[in-house]
Amino acid sequence: MERSTRRGLLVLGLVLSTIAPSWGATAAPAATSTKQRPSRQYTIEQFIATTTVTGASFSHDESRILYTSNETGIFNVYSMPVGGGKATPI
Repeated sequence: MERSTRRGLLVLGLVLSTIAPSWGATAAPAATSTKQRPSRQYTIEQFIATTTVTGASFSHDESRILYTSNETGIFNVYSMPVGGGKATPI
């Protein structure tokens, strides 16, 4: 076998012997609390009235934040100043 091939196999063997033990390892179970918080119940009206906001990104000059929301009941694109303020539909 050529010297470079043997060196490559040796390096591969060292790498595999380093990472192989972690392949079958599982993470330690997270500590669980014995106290459980009661889950909150919502009415169907509250669930349907949930407003969705997605896809936030900055405008090209980074002065405004652009996002999509269904706050009026129909999805639309909105623009809001970075410093805060009223959002305007586009």
